Amino acid sequence: MALTALLVSVFLVQMTGEGGQAAGLVNRAPTIRASTTHTPTSTARAVAGGRALFSMRPITTADTDPSTGTYFVIATRPGANEKHAVRVTNSGNAPGTVNFYPVDATTGQTSGVVYLSQNYERNDVGSWLKLDIQKLTLAPGQSKVIPFQLVIPSITRPGQHVGGIAAEDITQKSLLKSTTIHIDLARRVIIAVQVDLPGPPREQLATSGIHVGLIANHQTLLVGLNNAGTIMLKPYGTLQVTDIDGHLLQNLALNLNTFLPQTTIDYPVLVNLPALGVGDYLAALTLTYGHKRILRYQTPFAITTQQLPAITPPLTLSALANGENVSLWLWFIGLVLFLIILLIGSTFYWRRKIRELQLEVASGRKQGG
Repeated sequence: MALTALLVSVFLVQMTGEGGQAAGLVNRAPTIRASTTHTPTSTARAVAGGRALFSMRPITTADTDPSTGTYFVIATRPGANEKHAVRVTNSGNAPGTVNFYPVDATTGQTSGVVYLSQNYERNDVGSWLKLDIQKLTLAPGQSKVIPFQLVIPSITRPGQHVGGIAAEDITQKSLLKSTTIHIDLARRVIIAVQVDLPGPPREQLATSGIHVGLIANHQTLLVGLNNAGTIMLKPYGTLQVTDIDGHLLQNLALNLNTFLPQTTIDYPVLVNLPALGVGDYLAALTLTYGHKRILRYQTPFAITTQQLPAITPPLTLSALANGENVSLWLWFIGLVLFLIILLIGSTFYWRRKIRELQLEVASGRKQGG
């Protein structure tokens, strides 16, 4: 039976720089750049000898980013019903067909904005977008304007909201074919739609705790963070780890990318080598965000013998330095010293025996002579 292999290569969108501002907001939003996502399917085929290459740009918007014009920043109000449009262009050298659908955005685990798939339930901007066209075929060099509506619920929280419009190329290019493996690649382009609603901006960053994790066999501290405010944040700061005697063991820098409001992540912080051994520790988190607001958080945590083998090899240097596994190390050192003493004693013993034998042989020769 042929096996269809799924290959996913995702280029996640990031928010960088400065961008639009909603009415009543004093914080300027970071720029949202277009997202390109490659996703696998097993339908359709690419045109031989060429490929379609789709892109999207806003053409009607209340507040398009003037520096790039690559996404929508719309300052509006709850209950509004607005018409906008996006231009879709095929700049490739083959015809192509795309499906259009709205999506919500969220914060990726390592921060930065990521867009959810078509299968995820839409509860924010993705549910406010109504597309007039869901499918389109374009020849090489051809473009078309796609109208859409933005319908804001009458009861909606103030502040910044982010979603997007996805154009997924359903004309596939086969990457690999064999009797057992078949890989197809689809290309998804997303244009971001940032909606800013009036109201007092609220900057609020909270933490739910810190616990030990493992990423690619590397010890990690997972920092639970929640942007409970109404605007995007880009926190930065430090995470320090001390032992129970107050000795500083880790001083780790944190620089987060865009953190969307009303989202929660477990932000991974890689521990410097040598890794932490079994024992009790104190973590101190300091993050600066927004208009020089500071989050300070301290919590004790422990690493058990059950956790250690999955994170670091046993009997690490850090464990010895922290006073862990002392009895085991003493037994090991004692055994080594015992073997060394035994070896030295045996050497002296056999040297003496050999010397005595040599003297006896020499004495016998003299008596015989």
